[in-house]
Amino acid sequence: MVKILQPVDYMNSMRACMKLPKPEKALQLTEDCQIKTLEGIIEGKSGDYLFEDTHGEYSVMDRELFENTHRWI
Repeated sequence: MVKILQPVDYMNSMRACMKLPKPEKALQLTEDCQIKTLEGIIEGKSGDYLFEDTHGEYSVMDRELFENTHRWI
């Protein structure tokens, strides 16, 4: 039988933690395009960012979201 946990029961035991930063490579797209990835074809529009994550996989992120969550190093 699987025990069902209630997160509220563990609130006093939880500790603060931070997600570790992961280096990524990125570039801003200058035109609308389609990008072939392991997941299939993804659409990118001018201004979006194409990035490669730490696992070598590629993805596209909206400009506003990227610029609010990433900093150049």
